[in-house]
Amino acid sequence: LPGTLEEKMNPWLAEIIIILKNRLGNETYEIALKHGEIEIVPLEFIRGRSFSNSFVLVTEAQNTTIDEMKALVTRIGEDSKIVLDGDIRQTDLKQANGLLWAIELITATPPLHRMTGIMEFKVEDIVRSGLCAEWVKAIWGGR
Repeated sequence: LPGTLEEKMNPWLAEIIIILKNRLGNETYEIALKHGEIEIVPLEFIRGRSFSNSFVLVTEAQNTTIDEMKALVTRIGEDSKIVLDGDIRQTDLKQANGLLWAIELITATPPLHRMTGIMEFKVEDIVRSGLCAEWVKAIWGGR
């Protein structure tokens, strides 16, 4: 996509930005963004970084590759949390996705399992609309 990095990321981040602005207020959000307290960075630009005292949100994580996920999880610093948000059934990748890889590794590795959590939402957790819930039931049988 043409434009700045932020302009390229905006289509994917629009909903998150709206939520942050609603929670923080427009002015607080803009100040935090300006001072680098909030960063919007594609995974391609995290090499060499470490996330300490951070809250990292990876949205649409089902579209990460295993290599991208490895690059992300090996940068977790002290006092940090990483949230991987995604639906493994909705991946756009033709290869194995990083979110599924991470879930399988967490499940199979006792220390990772003790130190992390996996939350799976069900049809009854859908807050978009009843129509959305019915589509999910029709597509995936209510899972």
